[in-house]
Amino acid sequence: MSVNIKPQVSDNKELLTQIKEEINSRNVKMISLGIPDMDGRYKGKFLTSDYLISNAVKKGSFLCDILFGWDITDEIYSDNGLFSCWGNGFPDVYIKPDLKTFRYKPWGQNTATMIGDLYQINGELVEVAPRTVLKKMIERSEKLGYQFSFGYELEFYLFKETDQSIKEKDYRNLIPATSLMNTYGLVEIPEVQIVFDEITEYLKEYGIAVESFMYEAGEGQFEMSVNHSDPLDTADKVMLYKTAIREIAAKHGLTVSFMAKFDENMSGSSGHIHQSIMSIDSPDVNLYWDRSKQGMSSVMENVIGGLLKTLPDFTAMYCPTINSYSRLVTGSWTGVNVTWGVDNRTTALRVISTDSKSIRIENRIPGADANPYLTLAAFMASALYGIENEIDLPNRTDGDAYVQEGLTPIPLTLDKAIEVLENSEVAHLYFSEEFLNQFIYTRKWESEKFRKTVTEWEKKRYLERV
Repeated sequence: MSVNIKPQVSDNKELLTQIKEEINSRNVKMISLGIPDMDGRYKGKFLTSDYLISNAVKKGSFLCDILFGWDITDEIYSDNGLFSCWGNGFPDVYIKPDLKTFRYKPWGQNTATMIGDLYQINGELVEVAPRTVLKKMIERSEKLGYQFSFGYELEFYLFKETDQSIKEKDYRNLIPATSLMNTYGLVEIPEVQIVFDEITEYLKEYGIAVESFMYEAGEGQFEMSVNHSDPLDTADKVMLYKTAIREIAAKHGLTVSFMAKFDENMSGSSGHIHQSIMSIDSPDVNLYWDRSKQGMSSVMENVIGGLLKTLPDFTAMYCPTINSYSRLVTGSWTGVNVTWGVDNRTTALRVISTDSKSIRIENRIPGADANPYLTLAAFMASALYGIENEIDLPNRTDGDAYVQEGLTPIPLTLDKAIEVLENSEVAHLYFSEEFLNQFIYTRKWESEKFRKTVTEWEKKRYLERV
């Protein structure tokens, strides 16, 4: 929610009044109304503020359902059994704006943004829409009396390139914003500092609180952390944060990449998730803390048990692209096996257990390329599965989890991750069949596209030798 809209207001009429006041005081001309697509990208339409207020707020904004009928490059899927396909004729759907998501865009030209939910013409929610998937998981957790809180760490690369120069270079020899690997470095680089000062100030005004930014382990790589919030607000913020950083960087002639591994010789970009659970009846009490033990509660033990038991099941949601798996290698600062540890950055799950307020679980598997709505939904499904079935806490892993024998690996290719998800009983218990069919098909499509590709590595290795 924008800082300009009072967070305690829940009545739509009062919210609409506040939005009108914001539009008038800020002289907002255009509002982008969008949803997350299957890859977590912000997609939709630009509407005039007059049209949004007079029409779209009540009736929604209509657009073609092709948003779920094509891949990340806008190539249309070939399966006529999908939600959106040639066989259905690509009918209209409509976005109904969520008034709580109105945000004035301070770096724009008299513009604002809103996020909505996607409906079919008959008034039913679109089951395959990631925001719908997450909202249904939230409803499920609330029925059980639980309220989740999530924080997000996102790593990315910043290049001294434009979209045009990248294409002209054929994606090779890109110039990073910094030429040194300087993790945790505090020497200010003026041309970089100016951009990040602008990003943090704009995001603050935009209603997205950034806790920190730091230099990461690759040339031109950085990390910014989004403050914790409820699941839907966190996912909304992460999607808008990625869009915002791209737009602000472009104003400086820079390009941002959230690709999980842009170069085999550079550090991968993670999307680590921090999570805790509260009771709806006592939202200020962290259920992960056991006062008598001054540490982990039985709820936390069950959640860890559920997360680890289903980690292979949901790897495809945490790591949804072919490239995601180039990041999942030994010594990559991400887990590669089904493990947990206390403050251990070599395990898949890192337990941070310092006090009753900050005790939490960090999931180190997701990459920066993952769809935040689906990663959070998968995280919640695993946690609820652990609680509902009282899954026992597995043995803790101490030391270097990369070199220890006898540990169960997570799927290390997209093909394997798809196979495990498709056969997962837990996935079919917590997600709708329509969504799973759509998601699995899109991932198989990605895999098949790659399978037909001849890579530079293959040419260099085999062209003259076989």
